[in-house]
Parts: sequence; C-alpha cells; structure tokens
Amino acid sequence: MKSPCPKANLPVGKPEVVCRTTMTRTRDWKLVTRSLRGAREELYDLREDPSELVNLIDRPEHRETIRQLKERLLYWYLETSDNPHWEHLREP
Repeated sequence: MKSPCPKANLPVGKPEVVCRTTMTRTRDWKLVTRSLRGAREELYDLREDPSELVNLIDRPEHRETIRQLKERLLYWYLETSDNPHWEHLREP
C-alpha cells in the first residue's frame, strides 16, 4: 500500500536513493553522515549559521572538528551496540 507521503514511498519506488543517515551535534556543531557511497556529508556551525544554510564539510580548517564529531558518533555506536567487548584495547 502506498503512503500519501511521497518520501515514504522512496524505499519501494527508488531504493537506490535511500541510505542510512546519522547525525551528531554539540552546542556549536552539527554533522550529518550518510552510508550511501558518494553521498555528501554536511557540517554546520550552529553559532554562526543556526538555520544550517552553509555546508562547511569541504573546508580544510574544519577537519579536526569533523574528526572529533565522527569519533563521538563512533563511540555512541559502540556504547549502544550489542558487542559487550568493544572497550578492549586493540593491537596496532
């Protein structure tokens, strides 16, 4: 049965455009990631751009902020996963 909402029909009609999207934010930053290969990520400076109009993802000066936000997201995944042994140190 089709939904009256066109976006809700995408997984059936165009499955190639649907991907898993995640978001993490702090008071100052918001990072949006997508699992689809080639899908564009998004980074917003919420202090300067609260309406999220300027995507800063490609700006080199924000690489460290992106890394920190991705690490934060990774730890959230690990903390909420079914794997109880994620805290063990890994050998290089």
